[in-house]
Amino acid sequence: MTLVRPGHYRFHAFIRTAGMSTGQGIEFRVRDAEAPVRLVAILGQFAGTNPWSDIERDVLVPSGTKFFQLQVVGQR
Repeated sequence: MTLVRPGHYRFHAFIRTAGMSTGQGIEFRVRDAEAPVRLVAILGQFAGTNPWSDIERDVLVPSGTKFFQLQVVGQR
């Protein structure tokens, strides 16, 4: 969980997968830690085998959001 102020943020990561066997693979999620309905951003889905990939996306944190969570989620 990270303390944030409302505004524009940029998510940036590098990811590589090898033999990811879950149905939809993994994804990154940014969400409001106190009220998930206020902010949920899904950032990429990766399954199977992928070379190093650069993921970059703007995320708008709305008014009222004080804390957000970055999650790496495995999908089945």
